[in-house]
Amino acid sequence: MIRNLLIALVGGAFLVLGLLGLVLPILPGFLFLLLALLCFATISPRVRRRLEGNPTLRGLHARWRRGRGLPLWHRFKLMFWLSAESTVQALHSRRIE
Repeated sequence: MIRNLLIALVGGAFLVLGLLGLVLPILPGFLFLLLALLCFATISPRVRRRLEGNPTLRGLHARWRRGRGLPLWHRFKLMFWLSAESTVQALHSRRIE
């Protein structure tokens, strides 16, 4: 019970950081949203079923549950997309000023 509450609080914090990251150029919003999703999938059967039903995320979630994390190729893709998102947000914020 306490474990689920702590996971929900951490997931909520990641969710807030993820939403802020979609607006602020210094935070990687997508990464925090993904971490929030994994936290909520840990405690909620409904979220877990939705995540396992998604063909894109099903394999990654299975690896995560087994403790194997992300494959190397997915890590490179994630680094690329997070860098691209940060760059676009930084360029966009400079244009606004």
